[in-house]
Amino acid sequence: LPKGMMSIEKIREMESGWQRAPELIEQETEKFKPCFVTKPEAVTTTEGGSARFCCRVTGYPKPRVMWLINGHTVINGSRHKLIYDGMWHLDIPKCQERDHGKIEVIARNQCGEAYATTSLSVKRRKDDYRSVLKHNVKPFCDEEEVKRKHKHHQSASQRQ
Repeated sequence: LPKGMMSIEKIREMESGWQRAPELIEQETEKFKPCFVTKPEAVTTTEGGSARFCCRVTGYPKPRVMWLINGHTVINGSRHKLIYDGMWHLDIPKCQERDHGKIEVIARNQCGEAYATTSLSVKRRKDDYRSVLKHNVKPFCDEEEVKRKHKHHQSASQRQ
């Protein structure tokens, strides 16, 4: 080492102190129950549209977060995406009518729990004609029968 610089022993002593620091910090951190810093906000979307709910939660140890839609626990999968990136997210890529209603989020650790609620409003699409079509199903049409009825109707109207 150049003149005036610390000795290698002094550097090793400092480095060994750095390695112990995280343990000391963890022991000194006081445990506390979860608390919402930001709560999820209400969302309005259309059928097939997407919805995203976000919240930020503090607590030590780090809380577990559970989302519910109309009282049913949300499981991460193709219909619902649960994401943590410093904030907790519930993503619903393609909302359905059954998603409409109450959205709840519960954060829990060994010290307690915190609860927040909001809503999801799913509007029917204006270009969705499924319900109209479902109730106006026409029976199978036999073309020969239609022609016979048409001829019969024509001959009856000519007699008058």
